[in-house]
Amino acid sequence: MTFSPEAAGAMAATPPTTSTGLAGFGRLVAGKFPCDAGCVIEEMSIPATIHAFAGFVALTSGAVAPLILAVGLRRHSHVHLLPLSVALGSASLMLVLILFGPGKGVPYVGVIQRLILIAFYAWVVAVTLKIDTLRLTTGAEMTSDTRPEPTREHGE
Repeated sequence: MTFSPEAAGAMAATPPTTSTGLAGFGRLVAGKFPCDAGCVIEEMSIPATIHAFAGFVALTSGAVAPLILAVGLRRHSHVHLLPLSVALGSASLMLVLILFGPGKGVPYVGVIQRLILIAFYAWVVAVTLKIDTLRLTTGAEMTSDTRPEPTREHGE
């Protein structure tokens, strides 16, 4: 498989990549701003509020990324990531809804957060292991006839 700059640019602009980037950015921000002791929602400081919002963005983006990829994979029956993406994305999204839903005092908040993260990281590993079977195209397949010839610089 040949990666061209155009294919890399097309991959970087995909919604699953954007959602995964938001998940990572949310984790960085949540890590920078600590939660207050006990993380009591009614009495949150400004850093704890930033932590909670960034955590919401991180966990929601991480839960949605597999589902976005699953929508894009519907047309590609040769890719076996579809069932895994649907399963992990749906389970993560259900856990996010439980965690950030209308109920107060959700027990085992840390366990729910870790389950969402485990599902997200399992999906990232699965995509990484399967990436060689995904075809990145920018409109036309590159064959040996259409690949640009390497150029030599400095008159060599």
